[in-house]
Amino acid sequence: MPYMMGMILRIGIVVKSPMLLIDFIAAAKERGAKTHDALIDSVCIRTRPILMTFVGTAVGMLPIALEWAIGLERLSPLAVVAIGGLPRRRLSYPTRRCGGGGPKRRSCRSRQFKAVQSGLT
Repeated sequence: MPYMMGMILRIGIVVKSPMLLIDFIAAAKERGAKTHDALIDSVCIRTRPILMTFVGTAVGMLPIALEWAIGLERLSPLAVVAIGGLPRRRLSYPTRRCGGGGPKRRSCRSRQFKAVQSGLT
């Protein structure tokens, strides 16, 4: 039973990121950005929060998964499922798009800086 709760937790976390990404893309397109630029900018802006959520969840569940948390040993399958399923889904879409781009593309850091300046995050 705990592993099923872990699946529900993982699904909830994994589904939230694409929905926020779509909101960021729609907001960028409303401001007049081209579709390709809106996609790249949105992924670059959302990469850091995605990584922070993944690391926070994994580190927070680690004592439960390793059965170090006294009284929570029975929830070990929940933590194992939650930690094991997050890397593939959470890290698959932002890292593919935000790494490169060639010499004509701005870096992700400059995109994030401009997003903070304009109040997007």
